[in-house]
Amino acid sequence: MAEQFKYVEVPPEMRKILGEPWPGTRIYAVEGPADFVDRWAEAVEQVTDGHMVSPGGAQLVIPRSRSSVQHRIQRGQLTVFMYRVVERKSFLGFKYELREEPYIWLASSELREWREDIVYEGVRDGKISQAELDRWRSADLGDFIKPVDREKWEDDAKG
Repeated sequence: MAEQFKYVEVPPEMRKILGEPWPGTRIYAVEGPADFVDRWAEAVEQVTDGHMVSPGGAQLVIPRSRSSVQHRIQRGQLTVFMYRVVERKSFLGFKYELREEPYIWLASSELREWREDIVYEGVRDGKISQAELDRWRSADLGDFIKPVDREKWEDDAKG
């Protein structure tokens, strides 16, 4: 188990672009025009060393549900970056804002650390043996992953 969970560090100079964390969390949320999403994304890539995943993709990294991920986010145990596109418009003199669903990215390095904690607890609690863990870690993915031709893929998708 990790002695100290290693959170992504957001330097002060990056907080102008990524925002300040919401109180009691590690949620960095900003909003702005669509023209700046790419610059925000570059800043997220920089602070995470390019290791990020969407909340829905977290299950590719850890064996936990979306609600478990969300719970951990709300408790301030995962770093999250959000950008909501807001366009200010006017029509016949009325001013209004169009808001989109936010872009959300998590630091996948933190998810991998969480996975290590889960594995450690599994070995400690006897849910998995150290031998099973060692065998899993040393497995050659080539023994499990194989190419599929397009025709078979499409036939399988049709049911």
